[in-house]
Amino acid sequence: LNHVRRLIPSFDGKFIAAFMVAHSVVIILVFVVMLMFKSGRKQLKRFWKLSQQGPFFRLGKYVWTKIFYCFVVLTRPFLGNRLIPDPKTLRTKFTTIKTQSDRIILFWQLTGPQSAWSTTNFDLQVLRKSKHAGKERDDVEDWESLPVGSVETYDFKELPAGTDFQFRLRATNQKGCSDWTTGCFSTRQVPCEFGGSGPGYTWKQSSKAVQALVPVRDDARAKEFFVECRAGRLRVEDRASSPFLTLLDLELSSGVKSSEMNWNLAKDEQTGARRLVVTLDKATPTTARKDHWLSLARAGPFVDRRFLPEGAIEAKLEPFA
Repeated sequence: LNHVRRLIPSFDGKFIAAFMVAHSVVIILVFVVMLMFKSGRKQLKRFWKLSQQGPFFRLGKYVWTKIFYCFVVLTRPFLGNRLIPDPKTLRTKFTTIKTQSDRIILFWQLTGPQSAWSTTNFDLQVLRKSKHAGKERDDVEDWESLPVGSVETYDFKELPAGTDFQFRLRATNQKGCSDWTTGCFSTRQVPCEFGGSGPGYTWKQSSKAVQALVPVRDDARAKEFFVECRAGRLRVEDRASSPFLTLLDLELSSGVKSSEMNWNLAKDEQTGARRLVVTLDKATPTTARKDHWLSLARAGPFVDRRFLPEGAIEAKLEPFA
């Protein structure tokens, strides 16, 4: 028995440490060699994907996250603000914006140096018009704070349709605040005759055509106007004055048949105002809600898709007299 004991090495602390170091070195060498070859890199990606599908990977990730969180909480009183980044180096940026006729859903992201030892929150504000003596004044800025906290999204509900809203956003931590980031976003319009309105024009559509209506002078004559649709861009000019007055110049939101363009001057039956009416055939007829035009111009303003028919728009765009 004593002879057997002498053959078995004593597992003291030095032997265990040496064994662990040798084991780690072998693993690192194998990992480095696999990275040097394309087939090895493919195998590493395959092993990584397989490990992510198993319960042990998720359990290990959860345990590691909790351990790191406890470490941060325990060391925060001793480190103070030394590991907290300067708020002036932080930048906020609005990313995806989802809009409807009565709501705006904001998403943003934070860029710059960040630390697990700092608590980052966000200040989100919307601009309201202040009222003085019963009148609205645009020159008085009245910013209303919205409850956000540390999340990077906000759902702004119960808003009027077709209205512009100006927002500003900044990040805050224990050392102070970052600079403001501003953004202007609009709620969508409720469709009127399956169309909407824009700066200096209104528009409507059917499944086969789209029509733009531009207000003009009461004494206007057809020969005084220049109307052109080329390369997906619609342009209307009043050439009775010098220099020429551009009434409409926009890039269309979808394709049209430029050769099928028709236009004429007409009078609004309700208001009596004269308008120039441009009718364009769609390059591809729209027969489903997801295909109908949401705006005349590529840049908007847009109408709310929820109010458009699920199928084809059967309305006909008759020429005005």
